[in-house]
Amino acid sequence: MGVVCDAITSAIRDGKLRPGDRLREHELAERLGVSRTPVREALKRLEVQGLVTPAGDGMTVTTLSPQQVTELYTAWAELEGVAAGQAALHARPADIQMMRSICEQWRPDLTPERLGTLNHRLHQAIYAASCNMFLQRSLDAIENAVALLGLQTYTYAQRREVAGAEHMAIVDAIARRDPAAAAAAARSHIVEAEKIRFLVVGQRPPTL
Repeated sequence: MGVVCDAITSAIRDGKLRPGDRLREHELAERLGVSRTPVREALKRLEVQGLVTPAGDGMTVTTLSPQQVTELYTAWAELEGVAAGQAALHARPADIQMMRSICEQWRPDLTPERLGTLNHRLHQAIYAASCNMFLQRSLDAIENAVALLGLQTYTYAQRREVAGAEHMAIVDAIARRDPAAAAAAARSHIVEAEKIRFLVVGQRPPTL
């Protein structure tokens, strides 16, 4: 079941499954080469995680409302700040070297898909460097939910440039062993990403 969950989650993250898409057990079972039972169990788990939603006699990929998007970014910014602050305290030199390597690969002319992959790798590296299993699990769940929003922010040219600079600011603070600066840079990064998210879709963020 875990493999099936991962496969469906990856399809959502990669944009192969989009919010509102119908999820049919027999089609997923055929595509993944498994029986319908693990697919059914995986969909139940993904429903608990909020990635799929009951619809009639089946499931669809969850569509988040503007209010839910704001709530998601609020939680993400706070936890991201905690992770970056903890990484500044616990990251090994090899962890920091990996983060810098990812940052150096960032170029505004890359495709949104490639930038999304680099962004995911960097955030995962920061989470791992925090050395906090429970924080990593929470942030993994949030990143899965963020995958429901797609790569819209990286279709915005200015965001592609600014995000790279924001990433480097986080990593620099981690390398300086400055947890307050790392946390502030990480929170600011997510807050700015939320602004661009609503700008790209032509909406105003709701007031919490």
